[in-house]
Amino acid sequence: MSAGAVDVVVTNAAGSATSANGFTYIVPPAARSWTAVPNVTSASVGAGNTITVTFTAVCTTPQTYGPSMYDLIYVNNGSWIYNSYMGSGNTTDGGYTWVITKNYAVNTPGVWKVVGYERGACWDNYNFTYSATSYVNVDVSGPTITSLSTTSGPTAGGTSTTVSGTNLSGITGITLGGVAATVWSSNTSSSVTFITPAGTAGAKNLVITAPSGSVTSNNAFTYVAPVAITYNTNGANSGTPSRTSDSYTPNTGGYSLPVS
Repeated sequence: MSAGAVDVVVTNAAGSATSANGFTYIVPPAARSWTAVPNVTSASVGAGNTITVTFTAVCTTPQTYGPSMYDLIYVNNGSWIYNSYMGSGNTTDGGYTWVITKNYAVNTPGVWKVVGYERGACWDNYNFTYSATSYVNVDVSGPTITSLSTTSGPTAGGTSTTVSGTNLSGITGITLGGVAATVWSSNTSSSVTFITPAGTAGAKNLVITAPSGSVTSNNAFTYVAPVAITYNTNGANSGTPSRTSDSYTPNTGGYSLPVS
């Protein structure tokens, strides 16, 4: 039987009766999941302002009793501002999906980290399961990029460059030309230093992602391809060159010509 509502027909000696769409077949979810999703990514402190978070636990088997759900919201990696037991939520599909929607007063500026945790039901009864973290910027602007200390380097990567800007704290990702940089350090609110990944020749966009958002600097860094040199160590007209494959990359400290 396929998923969806079907009619229910009851027949006896006196006749039959039909209940249109009286029963609904449900396809079980393919995988378990647990999410905490806010309705906005930015907000401002003010009278009556709220953030709405929807907590959803999805099970692969129907549950008579839903999971024990808790909320956890904290600011700027500090102490939590909301942390409470919420109950099991409500289900509308026979116990597969359990949902709680909760409103929170917007009372503290900063980067709100929104996460939920729960246990029981389709998860381990003894260990807590945490949702992925979402972010809400309360009176916090997104990151900006004002300059790079180094704007060019070899296609092989490995160039150290420092990005200056604002609201750069807690960086979660850096890409250059769509390629992720895997090494960065010295991260403050006004700067971050990273090592360029390998790339292709040409100008590339730099994208930095922080809890407060993402920012793109177009054509911020230029990859320079190595330049091949062919030369003859025996003189311009004296026969076959003894070296034909040396190369150098401009602007990387110079090149010393080998002698055969």
